[in-house]
Amino acid sequence: CLLFWVALAYLNFSADGLIALREWVRLASLLVIYLLTQELTSMIGYKKVVNFIFLALIVPMATAIYQIIAKLGVKSGNIIRVYGTMSHPNVLALFLVLFIGLTLWKIKFEKHSFLWMVLLLADMAVLIKTFSLCGIVMLMVMVAMLNMKTGNTRHRLLIFILIIGVI
Repeated sequence: CLLFWVALAYLNFSADGLIALREWVRLASLLVIYLLTQELTSMIGYKKVVNFIFLALIVPMATAIYQIIAKLGVKSGNIIRVYGTMSHPNVLALFLVLFIGLTLWKIKFEKHSFLWMVLLLADMAVLIKTFSLCGIVMLMVMVAMLNMKTGNTRHRLLIFILIIGVI
């Protein structure tokens, strides 16, 4: 079914049409993933869905830790940037920021949070070894947004100005 659209895009728009079609398929798949997650949360509950999402962290983290130990990765000058199973260290960094946020959420609401703290420290260590400024900035924005909910009005205004400054 999709082959027809690929051929049509290639015949009418050459390689640029194929790139555009790839992006549209990627965006449409995000919608499908969102709808599937919404359906799963209504069936089994959001806590189980979040626990299943943490399974996606195992292979990239294990690969990144192996790259740290074996000193493998992308060499940039004198530093070695780990990338796990992702295509670039920045992609791994943004992936880790998502899981750092989820881990912080689990720490806040779980009774036994020691293992979640260990996971948070491991996530932070790998995030630092990516040497990704983008990932560090996203982490700062996420932490600022989490603090914005609990602070007073003056505190929220300062955080808002900090986020605007970062952007």
